[in-house]
Amino acid sequence: MAVHADGRVKGELEFASRRDDDDELPLDFDPAGQTIDVQQAGTTFLSTTVSSPAPAGSCEAVTTEVALVSSGADPRAHGTAQFEQSVDCRTTSPWRSRTRRSATISSW
Repeated sequence: MAVHADGRVKGELEFASRRDDDDELPLDFDPAGQTIDVQQAGTTFLSTTVSSPAPAGSCEAVTTEVALVSSGADPRAHGTAQFEQSVDCRTTSPWRSRTRRSATISSW
């Protein structure tokens, strides 16, 4: 998180079902259909409900990006949430493939 001289705050949170970076938080739930709120001191600044991403039917990652909608509490507030779902295709057995989900929430 960074605070600019004019008081604006910029931040990013990263979650992953299989963490490959030290700064990722555990993603132990499916974000599809969930509501995301960016709050401070009980005030909601940004919010969205995540739609279900397209199924990952190949070895290509499927990325879904949604806008975080401002509540009007701060007219300058804006942000996005991005979700990526991918299948580890290094194995030939479909029941042994591993799905990785990640979510990034950015606001500024």
